[in-house]
Formats: sequence, C-alpha cells, structure tokens
Amino acid sequence: MPTLFLANPIWGDQRTIHYRENTSFTITFVTEKAAVEPYMPPGIVVPDDPLVMVTYCTCRGIKEMGGTGYNLVSVSVAARYEGEVDQFDGDLSLVIWENKFPPVVMGREFLGYPKLVVEIDDPWMGEDKARRTHELYLRMGFEVLAEPCEDPAFSWRLPVLPLALDCRAAAAHWPTSRPSLYRFFTSPEPLIDHGGET
Repeated sequence: MPTLFLANPIWGDQRTIHYRENTSFTITFVTEKAAVEPYMPPGIVVPDDPLVMVTYCTCRGIKEMGGTGYNLVSVSVAARYEGEVDQFDGDLSLVIWENKFPPVVMGREFLGYPKLVVEIDDPWMGEDKARRTHELYLRMGFEVLAEPCEDPAFSWRLPVLPLALDCRAAAAHWPTSRPSLYRFFTSPEPLIDHGGET
C-alpha cells in the first residue's frame, strides 16, 4: 500500500498511513513475454523474459484502521513505461487481493490499483510453520533447488529458500487446487473471471 494519499473524506488532509508491522513472502519467476503482454495498458511494455512476482503480505498495527490490519496477495510484473516525455522501469500490479474492505476502497477507488476483496488466511504460526509452508510450495508444483541460504539481493539478510516452478506439475494440479491462479496464468483473455476462489 502506498504511504502517500491525496486529501479525501476518510483521511482528511493526512498523507501518511502508519503501519506497525508488515511481513511479506514473495515468489518470483520468469515467464514469456506473450503470456503477460495482453494485460499491459497503453504505454507499458515488458521485456522479452519478464519477471513475475507473487507476494503474500500481512499488514498489522495500522493506526488509521484502529490498530487492526489486513492480508493481501498480489501479482505484479516487471515492466517499463514509455511515454512521450518520460520513461522509467518498475513493477506493474496486475491484481491485488485483500481481505478488508477499507484498504481496497482506498487503493482502488482513490488511487486506481486493481484491488479485489477476498478471504485470505493469516500465515501459519507455531513450530511446524516452515514444514507446512514447504509442503504448500510442493503441492503448488514448486521444486526446492537448495537449502535455505542468505541471498545478497535482499537487504534483510534472512535465509531464503530457492525454488523453481515445475510447470507440468502446476498444470496437473492447479486446475483443482488453485483454480484462480490457474485461470490467471493460462487465460488468453485480457479480462479474467477470477470467480470466488482464493
């Protein structure tokens, strides 16, 4: 969620939203240009091997939400804006699912983000969290490439688990286990019916 907001009836003239804690998990993979190009608005182009990012995030202790929070899952792709005057590289959000209505309204109606309200569970807690997360990745078709290690590309210097997506396994299991994700990544239509599954 961006930290700067324009003046509006909900926040008034306040432009900064305070988050006490955010925790996110991101899976990145390279796809084919033809797979994401149909979803690009005018002026946005993607490289030949675009990087896709699927992120799960918990946002907690938000002062403007009475100290509560929300969860989100987003899908974005590395892209480039090529305008008549300006050009710059960044990440384009294709869809952002959130489990609370206020941040969806603020992000979608006031800022234009592609947000939808869905149910998103809290992350697993307890001593078996790592095992259950690992099992989830395997069920989704990911393969573990190596033991957890520090990745110098990430500033937090915490162990990361190198994964690769086995596309054949995903194609076999996602239609029933993750139908929304399967439709999102396989539909040739620019407008996708995400249904009610999460």
